[in-house]
Formats: sequence, C-alpha cells, structure tokens
Amino acid sequence: MYPPADPTVERGGSLAFVSRFFPPQSFQLTGVVQALPTTDSDPPFLPDWQVVHVPGHAPGQIALFREKDRTLLGADAFATANHESVPSLLMQVPCISVAGAPFNYNWTQVRESVEKLAALRPENIGCGHGPVMKGVEATEGLSALAREFPMPTRGRYVQQPARLDDNGVEFMPRPP
Repeated sequence: MYPPADPTVERGGSLAFVSRFFPPQSFQLTGVVQALPTTDSDPPFLPDWQVVHVPGHAPGQIALFREKDRTLLGADAFATANHESVPSLLMQVPCISVAGAPFNYNWTQVRESVEKLAALRPENIGCGHGPVMKGVEATEGLSALAREFPMPTRGRYVQQPARLDDNGVEFMPRPP
C-alpha cells in the first residue's frame, strides 16, 4: 500500500487534482519477482549495474547505475518531463524535474535521493516518466535539480512524512 496521494501539495499542477482518483495500492507482484539482496550493490543478472536505494516516492524504490557508460535508470526519484505542465508532459518535452509531486510521501528523502543520483554525474538517463535524456543536458539538468530542489512549503507530507514498514503504511500525518 502506498500512502494516499496529496492533492494539496504546492506545485502539484494538474496531476494534484487528478491524483484524488488514483488508487493507493500498487500491483501485487509477490511470487512473480524476487527481492534484490540488500547487502550487495551488484544485482543478479545485471552485470556492471549498481543498485542505488532512492526512497521518498515509492516504498523500496531503487535506481540502477552503470558506471562504464554513465547510464542511470532513475525510477521515479525524478522525471525527465515536467509534471507541473500538462502540455510538456503530454508532448514529453525533455526536462529534468520532480516526479509526481502528489505521490511523494517523504520530501526530505526525495531531495536526498535526487542529490545522491546527481552525485553520480550520469550522462544517459531513463526514468519512469519522460523521454530518455543524454549528454550535458541530462547531467547538468539533474545537478541543477539537486542544487535548486523545489521543496514545497505546503502539503500533507511536507512537514511530517508518512512512515512505512514491511507491512505498508505505519503512520500518516493528518491531511491539511
């Protein structure tokens, strides 16, 4: 179970409005996928890739980074399309930005995850939302997002995050 979306988050754009209608549960993949080892940064069946834990948006979220060609699969730690603009999102205009603001349940962790990924200096980026980005535009765009992270000043999870455990949502702050 995910924490409920936050339609009140600052700069949530039109996604904040429609987030009210999204179900809080994800696909149940138990029995279909295997957990990655938590003590090894080299995931099985993915030679040369390292696992990077990037919490804040989705429980257990990871990114994958390959040093030899500086490729980052960033999951939903950030996006490569502007989620605050419907036209930009629909047209998939390349732009490094915060991913799905209404769905971020721990803003401090989201910012720290972006900073961690920016420190890798990736040159090729693929994310859960948006087009693939390459070169200086990708590297500098992620660095700029980390440096100037737009921490919201209002929203359900801004002052106090939701807390999760192995069973799902353990604590929810009150809605505004």
